[in-house]
Amino acid sequence: MKRPILVILVVQFLLGVVYAASTPPFEASDEVWHFPVVRELATTGRLPVQIPGVKTPWAQEGSQPPLYYAVGAALTGWINTSDFDRQAEPNPFAKLGVPGTADNINLVRHHPDQRPWQGGALSAVYLIRLLSILMATGTVYATYRLAGTAFPRRPRLALLAAALAAFNPMYLFISASVNNDNLAILMTSVALWLLIADLMSATPSPRWRSTILLGIVMSMAALSKLSGAVLLPVSALVVTISAWRQRSWRAWLLRGATLVAIVLTLTGWWFARNLNLYGELFGINRMSIIAGPRPAGFHLANLWSERLGFWYSYWGVFGGFNILAPHWYLVLVSVLAGLAVVGLALLLGRGLTGRRRLDWSVHATLLLFLVLSLAGVVNWTLKTMASQGRLMFGGIAPISLYLALGLLAWVPVRWRRAAVAATAVFLAAAAAFIAFTAITPSYRPPRPIAALPAGVRPLDIWFGDSIHLVGYSAGNAAVTAGQPIDVTLYWTSPQPPAEDANLALNGYGYQGENVAKIDTWPGGGLLPTSQWAAGALYPDSYRLVTLPNANAPTTVGLNVGFWQGSLDHWLPIRQDGKDTTFVILPVSDLVAPAGAAKSPETAPLATFDKGIRLRSYEARQEGGTLHLRLNWDTTAPVGTDYTVFVHLDDSGGNVVAQADSPPRGGSWPTSRWRQGEAVPSDTDIALPAGLPAGEYKLRVGLYTPADGARLPANDPNGQPWQDYAVVLGPLTLAAP
Repeated sequence: MKRPILVILVVQFLLGVVYAASTPPFEASDEVWHFPVVRELATTGRLPVQIPGVKTPWAQEGSQPPLYYAVGAALTGWINTSDFDRQAEPNPFAKLGVPGTADNINLVRHHPDQRPWQGGALSAVYLIRLLSILMATGTVYATYRLAGTAFPRRPRLALLAAALAAFNPMYLFISASVNNDNLAILMTSVALWLLIADLMSATPSPRWRSTILLGIVMSMAALSKLSGAVLLPVSALVVTISAWRQRSWRAWLLRGATLVAIVLTLTGWWFARNLNLYGELFGINRMSIIAGPRPAGFHLANLWSERLGFWYSYWGVFGGFNILAPHWYLVLVSVLAGLAVVGLALLLGRGLTGRRRLDWSVHATLLLFLVLSLAGVVNWTLKTMASQGRLMFGGIAPISLYLALGLLAWVPVRWRRAAVAATAVFLAAAAAFIAFTAITPSYRPPRPIAALPAGVRPLDIWFGDSIHLVGYSAGNAAVTAGQPIDVTLYWTSPQPPAEDANLALNGYGYQGENVAKIDTWPGGGLLPTSQWAAGALYPDSYRLVTLPNANAPTTVGLNVGFWQGSLDHWLPIRQDGKDTTFVILPVSDLVAPAGAAKSPETAPLATFDKGIRLRSYEARQEGGTLHLRLNWDTTAPVGTDYTVFVHLDDSGGNVVAQADSPPRGGSWPTSRWRQGEAVPSDTDIALPAGLPAGEYKLRVGLYTPADGARLPANDPNGQPWQDYAVVLGPLTLAAP
């Protein structure tokens, strides 16, 4: 084997080990369901039977063809995996399928003592992961041989294609997991290599050795994953082209019959089993029912909205589809893919390969495979939530070949050796960087610290007798609605509770609106209270994403609470030595988006000192209540908190009803007002019983609550309002 491809294969294997070490057990895509299929085969010798509505540890993955799981069972059957339930205990707050989430990335609980070599289910998982990595190494080699067979005079092209497959972070992630995709990808890649070699061969048909080998490999692909079945029509095309070239339909019949006989002999039992159990050859409908079907009315046009997630997940969406590769990397590979597409167009324009035209049959074979694979993925994705680009990894060999072909179209021949080497080194380094900076930290629980950092607000709040909140910090003075509020809580416990306590964080804004919410185990799901060390001080950081349509502006207070078991069992709270039922920690100001927050360009009804302006008002009566909205803004920082008074006067100037309160019920005091920001404030005025119908006026103003001194107010002409009370109305009211 030539040294460059050997280097690529060794680095790919080592990176696979890095990804396996970076991803805790059962955190890779669907691994928590794939492994139980292996375990079922190893412990009972039987394949799962899928029954909708019956909860099983393998979920929809029990519908998959059995070859990968049988190999895994043969490899690990000697290991006692009875601790699987403990090692795979679900995180009840896991945010599966939420790319970029800042908490509850982990799908399962991870114990502090878990190690790959400890035996039990974990050792079985890591052993199968190593096997999967070796399968991926075989896939990379098959990609290299496929490209070299199709383009025998372009060794740099084959190396670049191999590097693009080997150092794709998403493929490294999948290859370092228990997942039947790994054997399916290997078998389809080898089958495509054999098919292209058949097209390029000058040996007369029927080529018994290659035909039998191809039949076995295709059967293994179909027994690994249903997507492997797309090789059947592709092989039919190759056999037909070969027979047409030799004008030998006898060879076509013999080869075709041989391939069909081998595939039916090796795989027919599986499809017969599906037909017998589920009434369908492939079992895909039963699988989609268990996985969870799409809502009624979901069509191909709706699928287009998921294109970005599909594209990203070909390159880097890890964990339970909730860890994103860095944005710069996703942009970079998108640019490279765009350059490759343009490069392919340039090649097509000048005859694909310049001096030597590649046989059209090679492109027809590879493109037919890719089209059929994409059609299968689209069909499956229309049935259930599965818009993941990684499902196209069955075609990673031809995809990488075409990417390499398009990219090298931009590079002069004399620079290609250096360009391929530099690209391979960069891709490998980027893959390693992503493992260490995106994946590994996502599963690292908070580590104890010696003391509260400077600037932390000290607290003395107990939840039950064992959970002590000793401080907190908030990282945002103000955020726009829809953006996150950063909060860090500091916990300690003299004796951690034996039963996990669940943490509830609720951000409350204007009129008690719940503008942000997280339910979790502490540590963002990674540090359940039963795993705390006695006396340790833990920093626990959260990003509470606020509602984009939250009623703003407002201050936000964070309510902190714990419950155990059911939601009717909240731990009692003691703050500063006194029992309480509710804890609110001021954390941030929440402001409206720029467009919504801007005050309208109209003349104000009144201008107060310190720049405060009353822009407009709205009033409506509802029975015995007068609902009033006052729309304020300011031209400068106010710096002082004022209270709004509202008097309802009859025609004789007598006050018949009134309401005094801070603006927006105290959730947005005037000291927080920002220049040019619209501040709508609602006030309800209770109308007295027996109030006669007629015309009334409102008088509105501001005063300091400490001494009742009113803030001077002027009318639009600059003249002071009498008693610094702005007159609004008249209002025609009905008798309440």
